[in-house]
Amino acid sequence: MTAFLAAILTLSDKGARGERVDTSGAAVRDLDDQYLFGRDLLVAPVDKAGMTARQVYLPGMAWYDWHSGELTAGGQHVIVATPMDRIPIFVRAGSVVPMWSEAPASTKGHHPDVVELHLFVPAGDGVSESLLVEDDGLTFASLGGAQVRTTFAVRRSGDEVTVAAEVEGAGFPELRRQAFRLVVHGARPETVLLDGRAVDGTDGGFVLPNAGAGFTLSFGL
Repeated sequence: MTAFLAAILTLSDKGARGERVDTSGAAVRDLDDQYLFGRDLLVAPVDKAGMTARQVYLPGMAWYDWHSGELTAGGQHVIVATPMDRIPIFVRAGSVVPMWSEAPASTKGHHPDVVELHLFVPAGDGVSESLLVEDDGLTFASLGGAQVRTTFAVRRSGDEVTVAAEVEGAGFPELRRQAFRLVVHGARPETVLLDGRAVDGTDGGFVLPNAGAGFTLSFGL
């Protein structure tokens, strides 16, 4: 397990709406060496010894290189370096990727009090959605409503970005989250507005007190 586990919960949920990755057409029909991990992550494995670079096709929207933060337009092939310590991963512009700050030795009983939200600024005007689904991690109780389901609607209008978070679910006893830590990719705002209140950045992120309630956030580019 890795800190991507929270993202797995998000990306595997089929309730997400908004901009979809276009996987139709000849450019992607015959691809068999890269894949979408949910809607928001594109993974291009390295499967040959000694490979130092590989070609990756980015579907028709903008994508961020997970490692470098570089924004690249979609609908094209790109050549990506493949050093020994990583594989190519791209993130859809406009997405919110939840993460844990550290990967636990076991996810059993792991309920951190802070969850990171990595927001990748949209490349242009529009709205997209991402999901975070939290539950006890062990049982099927979430199917009966014992979960906290947060939908993040990310909107860009000119130089303004807003995030509207709506929460559903009955909750669950093991939930320990007391805050989100927002990390913005593609911009460097010094301050964000959380429900109209200014929050200054610290250590590369913004601490947003939150124990399971909806909120509205905004910042300028």
